[in-house]
Amino acid sequence: VGMLVIWSSIHGNLGLSIDEELAFSAFHSISAFCNAGISSFPEGLTNPLIQNGNSSLFLFLSILIILGGIGFPILVNFKDIFFFHIKRCWHFITTGRWKKRGRRHLYNLNTRIVLITTAILLVAGYGMVLLFEWNNSLANQTFWDKLIHGFFMAVTPRSAGFSNVDLNAFHPQTLMLFVVYMWIGGASQSTAGGIKVNTLAVVFLNLKSVIKGTDRIEVLGRELSYESIRRSNAAVIISLITLFFSLLILSFIEPAIPLKHLIIECVAALSTAGSGLGITENLGIAGRLFVTLLMFIGRVGIMTIMFGLVKQSEKRKYHHPSDHIIIN
Repeated sequence: VGMLVIWSSIHGNLGLSIDEELAFSAFHSISAFCNAGISSFPEGLTNPLIQNGNSSLFLFLSILIILGGIGFPILVNFKDIFFFHIKRCWHFITTGRWKKRGRRHLYNLNTRIVLITTAILLVAGYGMVLLFEWNNSLANQTFWDKLIHGFFMAVTPRSAGFSNVDLNAFHPQTLMLFVVYMWIGGASQSTAGGIKVNTLAVVFLNLKSVIKGTDRIEVLGRELSYESIRRSNAAVIISLITLFFSLLILSFIEPAIPLKHLIIECVAALSTAGSGLGITENLGIAGRLFVTLLMFIGRVGIMTIMFGLVKQSEKRKYHHPSDHIIIN
């Protein structure tokens, strides 16, 4: 479906034959849904042929990126909901009446958390991109093109890695936003990288409960498990520690490259985002190997690697007396 809608948006606009258009559409559909961010076109999505008159392409790519980034459990939940309504409609057609009792919770807690957090990130990112770049990198585009390209710029940094504008043209504030969004990434069990929006949501819900002084985290009629809270906090801490030492090592390997460029390179590699300021080709052999290692760690998952390297403790059947540490 993604291939067909992309083909409809570029047909006759890029000077390609039908076979080349179909190949372009298939490649970019897979690249977008899998959050790979690789383009087969010369100069990628910044190519003037793609930029002029193909705004719908960026909208379709954004939708595919979002679907790939929200996670397969959410897509399976969507499938279940779809067939649930199909069965209800079929029951109405065959009996003439709707079922009185349906499923109370069509969307499970994980789906609702991911969709709400993703929507907040998209809306906030979209607003900030338009605010920062309206008269900067988007200055030469029409009103509607600014809206569509701005939306694409808010979607792609969290893991997709596509670039419709050279990142070197961005304001520092936009680059800071991109770094944060790359670090966050997509949802758990998705094609995206990062610490995951599920983790971010649980950490902020935990922060909210601490500030309010409650002893549990309740959200959307459910109470989050203690294990989810522990794993989320651990994932954030491990990610930040890994980023710090990665930047320390890469700055030692490549002392001639500005720190700003290295920060974006490290975050993009560890989050498998694929974005950057174009310094990868300037890295030496050691620098490229280290960035490759970061990409491997980011794709497999820091927590997964830690579980594989560290021997797991056996569950204990006793508890020590609890005590408090002063934290303020």
